[in-house]
Amino acid sequence: MKKTLLLLIICLLLFPNSTFAHTSLVKSSPSEGEVLTESPGEIVLEFNTKVEQGSQFQVINPSGNGVAVIGISIEDKMLSGMLPQELQGGDYQIHWNIIGADGHPIEGEISFTVKIEQEKTSNEESNQIINKDEQSMEEDPVEVEMEPANPPAMMSTIAIILAILAIVSFFYVIRKGKIQ
Repeated sequence: MKKTLLLLIICLLLFPNSTFAHTSLVKSSPSEGEVLTESPGEIVLEFNTKVEQGSQFQVINPSGNGVAVIGISIEDKMLSGMLPQELQGGDYQIHWNIIGADGHPIEGEISFTVKIEQEKTSNEESNQIINKDEQSMEEDPVEVEMEPANPPAMMSTIAIILAILAIVSFFYVIRKGKIQ
């Protein structure tokens, strides 16, 4: 009995992340804070675990209205959809709501900007602007930091261990006949 309990506790302590981890966004296209020089044709969100049916996302334009997205599909860890119309210049948001592999609903937001250059009268002016944009993009790479989804896992692990210990102790005491 003691060996079984010890083995169970060791397993719970060794594998809590894989058992209790929540789904989180790993990468996206467009990515957080990305500045695009042309309208994206597709939105792709990739998560660290399988995404369940019922998951969705919405693209919001600079004036706060939804943009049409067609063919939203879920394939294992990916959620994607096509944009049938070109996006105009401005700041956009992707609001996503998914159901993770653990059954928990999770939501998030990604911001990106579409900067479509106006036609210039001179090709030289256009080339200078594009070169400056490329230099600034090279100098200031955008890094997306994902916060770990593990803090709730530790609390869940502790709660489960305590519950198992209480149950095992209860049955142990009953078996020994100490509760009357």
